[in-house]
Amino acid sequence: MNAYTPSPKAARTRVVVCACIRSVSLGLSGLAAGCLPYTMGSTAATVPRGEQRTTVSLAASFGDRSLDEPPETPLAILDAETRLGIADGRDIGLRITGISGAVLSYKQRLRGTAQGSALSAQIEGGVVKAGSLAMGGLSLLASSADAQRTAIFGGVRYLPVARLTREADRESPTIGAFVGVQLRRASFVLLPELSVVRGYDDVIAHRATWFVIPSLSLTRAPRATPR
Repeated sequence: MNAYTPSPKAARTRVVVCACIRSVSLGLSGLAAGCLPYTMGSTAATVPRGEQRTTVSLAASFGDRSLDEPPETPLAILDAETRLGIADGRDIGLRITGISGAVLSYKQRLRGTAQGSALSAQIEGGVVKAGSLAMGGLSLLASSADAQRTAIFGGVRYLPVARLTREADRESPTIGAFVGVQLRRASFVLLPELSVVRGYDDVIAHRATWFVIPSLSLTRAPRATPR
């Protein structure tokens, strides 16, 4: 009895279907796992005292691959963050990473003004990946005048991690840099951003590697400041 040999068309179809299933599974794992918050999603400006601002960020993480390895499917990362201004030049935030991580943060303006160019520092801490990892964070970011229709921002980040369970993925401290543009419109603000980080991630590369992470954040436009 002859063994069944699929036609070239059937073989190609099977490859495409498997690739689609793998892409969807990786995307869902990124949303469910609650990866580290690689995206900054804001300029150096802090939220004015008494105001609250919510930002939604969607990112794709691409791991470094050697020439003899197959191309890696990007991992989708969805974050939602709410920040509250507590004083002039100071705000606090809560970020939900995926659907199973939560990170608290505190940002303080070090130099500059509320509407002009600024330099700020942000510290953060929380749990990610369904509570299996604890993380901290220290970021230094700078931006041009926030009141303009277009502002440029960028900075560096350091994200140390620690296992909370034996089953947790192996991770290492992540260090990287980011740069982005804030595009202010009448009722909303878009923040396209590009981050380059180095760390260890079991989901994508299973080793220490470089990640390129393009992202897009969306928030409402702040109220106009009375003159």
